Amino acid sequence: MAINARYDGAVVEAFGVGHVSQGLADVISAALPLMPVVLTTRTGAGTTFSGTYGFPGSEGDLLERGVIPAGWLDGRKATVLLDRVLAAGFDRDSIRAEFEVRGACLGGLVLVE
Repeated sequence: MAINARYDGAVVEAFGVGHVSQGLADVISAALPLMPVVLTTRTGAGTTFSGTYGFPGSEGDLLERGVIPAGWLDGRKATVLLDRVLAAGFDRDSIRAEFEVRGACLGGLVLVE
């Protein structure tokens, strides 16, 4: 488990628009005080939703718990970005801001520099 392994951060590839089981949601909650946790979808295309569903483990629930949404970044891209911002010493607010910029979508295009 990432919590016991003392990782610096985690990327969760959730089902559909950003859902996980209630059990995994509880593990994510336990990890959040220790590390940034980024939420992405495993669908291969698209983004997670931000508040359509509110059941335990839904994207709305996870965002309320404090996960960082990856926007349009898939799991691989989110992992690379998280690795780079952690290596650069970004704090959690700066990490969240970086994902907001890098995961943004304009007219179907992912914005990257």
